[in-house]
Amino acid sequence: EPFTDTVEELDISGFFQQPGNFALRVTGDSMIEDLITEGDVVIMRPVPDPDDIKNGLIVAARVDGHGTTLKRFYRKGHKVTLKPSNAKYHPIEVMAKHVQVQGVLVGVWRGYQQNLTPAAIH
Repeated sequence: EPFTDTVEELDISGFFQQPGNFALRVTGDSMIEDLITEGDVVIMRPVPDPDDIKNGLIVAARVDGHGTTLKRFYRKGHKVTLKPSNAKYHPIEVMAKHVQVQGVLVGVWRGYQQNLTPAAIH
C-alpha cells in the first residue's frame, strides 16, 4: 500500500548553500565502516583554521605523497594520523606540515539506481 500521509518535508538545500561548502565524489572503500562507500558524494565544510579541528572528525585532506583522502583526523603534537574506517587499510601518519585539511564532513549523499530488467522483476 503506498504512503499517502505526508507529515513533514525534508529540506537539504542548506548543505549545498552554505558559503564555501563543496562536494567530492568518493573513490574506494576505506571509510566503509562509517557507511561511506565508492560513488557517494560527501559534502564538506572548509576549515579556516586547522588547529580548530577536533580529533575524530572525518576530513578531506591533501597529504604529501598520498593525494587527497577522506579519513578520521587525529593530531598529537606535530603529528597527524588519518585513520580509515576499514581494517584493510593502514592509517596515514605524517608530520602536520605535510597535511592540508580541505574540509570537514557535514553530509553524505548517495544516489540510488536500479538496473533491473523486466525479467528480473518477480
